[in-house]
Amino acid sequence: MKTVFMDTSVISECHRQGITAKELNEILKEKKLIPVVGIYPNFEIAKNIVTENPNKASQLYSFIRDLKPEYSRSRDDLYTLEANKLRTDEPVDYLLSGQQKTLLLNRIDDHCNGEFGYKHEAFIRTRQGMLTASRKAWQPVKSKEIRKKYSNNFNKFLTDYFLSLKYDPKNMEWVRMVILATTEQKIILNDRELNKLLDNLISYPALRSLIYVHLYLEFLTQTNGATPAEDRFTDALIMIESSYCTTIISDDESFMRKHAKNINAHIETITLKELTSSN
Repeated sequence: MKTVFMDTSVISECHRQGITAKELNEILKEKKLIPVVGIYPNFEIAKNIVTENPNKASQLYSFIRDLKPEYSRSRDDLYTLEANKLRTDEPVDYLLSGQQKTLLLNRIDDHCNGEFGYKHEAFIRTRQGMLTASRKAWQPVKSKEIRKKYSNNFNKFLTDYFLSLKYDPKNMEWVRMVILATTEQKIILNDRELNKLLDNLISYPALRSLIYVHLYLEFLTQTNGATPAEDRFTDALIMIESSYCTTIISDDESFMRKHAKNINAHIETITLKELTSSN
């Protein structure tokens, strides 16, 4: 069985079209796909609570509960587990289990019943503020040289960057600093660990995706001369959470065709329309 990461747009579109969780599960089961929902899609649904549409939030959470998916760990947890793997070679279990999963399931049950505490609402508002601030940190710096050299070719931009690691130690140091800043200085890689990571990035999907996301957002900023749009920024975050899955499903065709493959080329992409029409 393969795992399929469920983008928020799929859950919302199934709800809009009247596709039940049971019906979607039957389609996925026929295709030997296990649904996985991440922490960020849960947050996206929760935003309905503070936008005066709590009923929709309850309905979408009910859909998730009835789907009975697995749940991927948060990005921070994945970074920590992969850093531990770099040091100890201990395998990464990317799915929630034990007490963490129980707490999440209980919270989802509460949301299905329309129970939203003020502390949870405050958390949603605070987190949205942090995401907005993070996105705006990408200041528009349009580079005519970069635009001319790469145009819309991110793969060439990516290839040139990794080739430069061999002769420009500043670029290797940049990788270390991205991980350090993202984890609020919790993960400090020494030279041996950093080289081990860069020599075998495919074995560390979350950290690999984190590096690719930063390069991709930098590419968009320099070639477009503008701060990446909010949906492009959040799409990038979803690609990190989905990095351990074999497939990602979304109702956003632009995201699937133009952006997802740039960040995680090894993950199969499929739209809801393709999934249901091929059934």
